[in-house]
Amino acid sequence: MPNEKITRCDPATMRALSHAKRVEILEYLERKKEATAKGLAEAIDNLTPGQAVYHLRVLSEAGMVARVKTLQVKGVSERVYAAK
Repeated sequence: MPNEKITRCDPATMRALSHAKRVEILEYLERKKEATAKGLAEAIDNLTPGQAVYHLRVLSEAGMVARVKTLQVKGVSERVYAAK
């Protein structure tokens, strides 16, 4: 993502890229291919799982990430996301 040229300039894209943590999440997903909110929170400094969920929702609404599967971990559903 960092070396890609952004060609869309719609409000959702601009909003999604306006926060440093969302850019970090996109960069992480580009490197690692997929992650859960919990995994992102563990990998990115000063990011809680709740914040990760919020940022993933914004990125998803902008069409930049997608949920690729859901895992059952100790009876809890964890959504797995990947960059588009």
